[in-house]
Amino acid sequence: MGEYKRICNFCNKDFIAQKRTTKFCSHKCNARGYKLRKRLEQDEMFTENETVKMMLLKIIISIEGIEKALDLYGVKEQVSNDELLTPQKFCELMNIHRKTLTRMIQREEVEVTKIGSKIFINKNQLIINK
Repeated sequence: MGEYKRICNFCNKDFIAQKRTTKFCSHKCNARGYKLRKRLEQDEMFTENETVKMMLLKIIISIEGIEKALDLYGVKEQVSNDELLTPQKFCELMNIHRKTLTRMIQREEVEVTKIGSKIFINKNQLIINK
């Protein structure tokens, strides 16, 4: 075996290594160097995660704004024109229970219009089913 003159990667002291691949002068410097390396990796991951989180938050806020705008202009406009009825209003006018309406929808006796996650029923369905 040969002897290799090295400089410790942690404390920067000169030392004689027994292996060509040795980077630290002692076990203590090796452990401290490892801990420092892991801490820096965690810091990098944290900053990357924070950047990604901020970007996602901005995207979510934009999507929510778009959804609100669509809800305001799309749903309210159609419902206010009395073209569409809510399931509750449809049940009141038809004098049926909500579960009955659900079964009618499953049997495709009543056509529904879905806007976003909300369900509406055309007013002409009310006339046909009376």
